[in-house]
Amino acid sequence: MSQQTHTSSSRALRPQPTQAVIACALLASTLLGQQEKLIAKRDAKLAKPVFAQADWQLDYDAVREEANRSGKLIFAYFTRSFAY
Repeated sequence: MSQQTHTSSSRALRPQPTQAVIACALLASTLLGQQEKLIAKRDAKLAKPVFAQADWQLDYDAVREEANRSGKLIFAYFTRSFAY
């Protein structure tokens, strides 16, 4: 009898596939909401006058290719306010 009790209690502790799908969906919707907020912060920061004084690029791979072609160094500005 103790074997059956152990099996049924351990089964109750295991997440069911439906619960896992719901948890993933909630997590994804939360992350998407955060992503939108971070993008809005990035856009607000890039709209500041200091950033209008130069032609800032956001595509790192494209910038690397251009730097390799032109033989120039990359000046990068990193911030965590919109990192994703």
